Amino acid sequence: MNNIIRSGEKIVEFYYGGNKLKQSFLELENVKKIKIAVAYVSYYGVELIKEISSKSGLGKNKIEIYISPEFSNQNQVQILQELDSVAQVKIVFDIKFHPKVYLFELKDKSRLVLGSSNLTKGGVESNLEFDTIKDIDNSSNEKLVLECFFENCNNKSKELDISIINWYKEIENDIKELNNIQNKIHRKIYKIQTNKDAFDEEKYDIDDYYFNFSDYELFFDRNIKKGDSNIINSRSNVREKLLNINDNIYH
Repeated sequence: MNNIIRSGEKIVEFYYGGNKLKQSFLELENVKKIKIAVAYVSYYGVELIKEISSKSGLGKNKIEIYISPEFSNQNQVQILQELDSVAQVKIVFDIKFHPKVYLFELKDKSRLVLGSSNLTKGGVESNLEFDTIKDIDNSSNEKLVLECFFENCNNKSKELDISIINWYKEIENDIKELNNIQNKIHRKIYKIQTNKDAFDEEKYDIDDYYFNFSDYELFFDRNIKKGDSNIINSRSNVREKLLNINDNIYH
């Protein structure tokens, strides 16, 4: 869903649900610089940044990404190494870090996104988020304030290096253990909603199968009568998979 508010020549767009945020990123042409400050980032987010940087031919020195020390509860080392290949990565240790700010600088303006979305698949595509998307002049006071914000982030951060990567390698098993505990608690909390499901997400390891848990989840009783954007997208994905199977059988 989207709402657009016009103020003179400025357009402020609020949206929630759907993949409007991803579209707002990928539609940009000739990006000169990227600055991002988010609490959490996933491998999906890394791939999205790679796609944007490749499209505009950006070097690593043109992309700054600030993240929290708890930026992910899985694949931390892989995410850091991949992110380091495309951006200047800075981890903010000196203060609790929880912003979600995206600044894409073009020739005469910048695309600003700020709100609740982290650089994860959930934050960008599927969660119920609330963000503002707007274009601002590069000579405006808003741009100056944003530059001050990122300078503050930089002053409170430590640039990623081999010692930090090695530290995450050292505590990898501890983080996995924490993630398992969090997942267990999460399942218990949501059991009030999922107790009638045909099976739990953790029961079968089907992430790499053609039909994964989210596909089967679509047919659980709690989702049959839903009509929100996420359910509509899931139905579309399953329909496409079924049609592909049909094409492979009869062609």
